[in-house]
Amino acid sequence: MAKLTATQVQSYARTATANKKYSDGNGLYFCVRKSGMPYWMLRYTSLNGRREATLGQYPSMTLAEARLESSKMQLQLQQGEDPLAIRAIETIPEIQNVSQLFQDWYSKDLSRWLKHPNMPKRVFTKEIAPVIGQLPIQAVRPIKWANLNTSPYTICAVPFAALPPP
Repeated sequence: MAKLTATQVQSYARTATANKKYSDGNGLYFCVRKSGMPYWMLRYTSLNGRREATLGQYPSMTLAEARLESSKMQLQLQQGEDPLAIRAIETIPEIQNVSQLFQDWYSKDLSRWLKHPNMPKRVFTKEIAPVIGQLPIQAVRPIKWANLNTSPYTICAVPFAALPPP
C-alpha cells in the first residue's frame, strides 16, 4: 500500500468535500471531515475487537509525528497492551480526599442527570464536607444507620479510628 506524502495530506485537508479516510499503511489513516478539522487515526485489532484511536488533529500533528505516535501505539499492541486502555488510565484524576471525590463525581455525573443538581451540592457543602471533607478516602468507610441517633446527612461515614471494633 502506498504511503502518504506531506503534500498529499495538505491537499486532502484543503479540498474536503466529503468524509473520507486516506490510508498511510499499518493502520494509520488521515481522516477528512466535510465540516471540521482533519485528524489522524490508528485502526487496530485487540482482544476487545477492532478499535480506532484518534492520534491528533491536522495541522497541529504532522505526518511524521502521526507516524511516530502510531509506531509507539503499535509497540504497545505488540507487548499485549491496549493503547486506548492505557490512555484512559492515564487520564484518571488523582483523588486524595472526600471533597475531591465529590467534586469529580458532581462535575462528571451528578450535575448532568439531576433536575436540581444544586441540592446534593448544598447538602455536601453544608453537612458532609465540614465533618469528613478533608479525610483521605482510605480512612472512610460506611456505617449502619440503625445504630445512629443522628441525621444521615451529618454522618455519612466516619474514619476507621472512630469506629468500635466489629
